[in-house]
Formats: sequence, structure tokens, C-alpha cells
Amino acid sequence: MEFPTKEFASFFNTVLENFLCMLPLRSGQRLVDVFRQYDETRNRAVWFERVLGRQPDELMRDVLEHADREDTVVRMNVFLWKQKNGVIDKTLRIRCSLGARARPLTYYLHRCMMGNGYTGIVDGQDPYTRVGVHYLEEIELLLSRWQTPEFGRDGEGFWDLVILLNVLGPQLASYHRRGEVLGFAEYILREYKRDNRLSCFNDDSELAALMLLASDLGILSGSTLPIFEDLFLSRTKRSVLCYPALIVASVAYGQHLDGFLKNVEIQGGTALFRDLALTPQ
Repeated sequence: MEFPTKEFASFFNTVLENFLCMLPLRSGQRLVDVFRQYDETRNRAVWFERVLGRQPDELMRDVLEHADREDTVVRMNVFLWKQKNGVIDKTLRIRCSLGARARPLTYYLHRCMMGNGYTGIVDGQDPYTRVGVHYLEEIELLLSRWQTPEFGRDGEGFWDLVILLNVLGPQLASYHRRGEVLGFAEYILREYKRDNRLSCFNDDSELAALMLLASDLGILSGSTLPIFEDLFLSRTKRSVLCYPALIVASVAYGQHLDGFLKNVEIQGGTALFRDLALTPQ
């Protein structure tokens, strides 16, 4: 491991709560094997291994019976991750209650649900987590504002729209305002150095969201490689929050990513990232 002991727990929990659905199926047991070695994460790793072994009906019951929000999100992610990989019936639907307010981890959860074919999420009804964010309403409102000079200077801005669009994920292909979304994304990629409102997109979470959006739109290619290189290498250290950016970059840019990783310290180390995210099933 290449990160201090005090960061073990936060690293492990961040992966379980946010990025599990983006990892290969074999990564579940690998996470257990790695984090069971350390005193700080051993109990959590043993608990996670038990969750991995639960049957679909048991996971569906668990999320209704247990109140801890973070543990509930992990259980739901295990269900959705297995469902995405064909281990759990695609027609099953898992439900719980995560409260009325959306948080970063619920955006990733909803993104995974959308990818698995869950309906009723983006219109604010959401019978699955009962968070009830009116995603489409908020997206359309911000899409109608983003080209105004005052956008992003006071209150909601570019980051807010990108993270909302992340929830739509692959379904952006059929979104009726996809053309406007494409123009919005291309503006960020083109003007990130000149428009001060875009200065946040070299930070971990923001870069991850931007790369996911570009990937969902199908615009990651050789022409965007210099942009990713510039944004990614603007930091010499990167946290686990940049994992989604690296995952989509590995697909879009292939071996070019190897050179970038040699120049940046990734939380947990490059070897662990490769082991978890890039090793085939």
C-alpha cells in the first residue's frame, strides 16, 4: 500500500459507497483480500465479505431493515453491481429509503440504477431510494441558463449541471436535448483554460464527472487526449475520487494512460488501481 494508515478506512469506504459498480466483478473479493490485512479495515472487510455472499432476496430485505445509511448504500451497490454483471436477475428491483436530500453517493447510485434499466428516477418519483430529486427538471433549467454570462458566478454552475447529467449516464444517447448537452460539454473541454468559471475541473471529483459525461456522450477520443493530460497532470497527487476519470481514460486512451500514471501519485498506489479497475474478469 502506498498511503498512510489513517487513510485506509476512508479509501475503502469511498470505493464501496461510490465506485463499486464501475469495477469488474472480481474486484469485490480483491477488496476483501487487500483490506482484511490491516487492523484499521479488517472488521469492515469481513463485514463486506458477508455482504458479498448475501443472496438477492437477503440484500433486498437487509436494506429495508437496517437504518445505517452508508451500510445501506454499500448493500445496494453490491446488488446493483452484481445485477449489472448478470449475477442477479435484471428484472429485480431493490428498494430502500435514503432520505429526501441527495448527496454525491446517491448520484452514483442513481447512475448505476439508470444503467440497469430502473425507471422513474429522473422525474423525481424514484420509488427505489425515495430521494426524489427532480433530475430532468433541474437539468433542463440549467441547460437553458448555462450560456448566460452570470451562470456559474453566483449559486448553481457548471459543476452542478455536469453531476446531474452523470445520473442520466448511457441514456444520454436518447435524451431529447442531447445536442445541447453536447454543446455544453464541448464548451468546457474547449474553454477550461480561458473561462474562470471552469477552474474547478482539474480537481478530482470534478474531473471524474467531466470525463464520465464526455464518455457518455461518446466524445472521448484521441482529440481529447491533450485535454485530459493537461487537466490530470495539473496535480501531482490524486485521491480515489479520480477513479472514474481513470477508468474511462483507460478505455479511451489505452496505453497513453500508463505514461500519465508514472507522473502522478494515486491514493492507494497505481498498482492497486490497476488491480481493482483494469484487470479483466
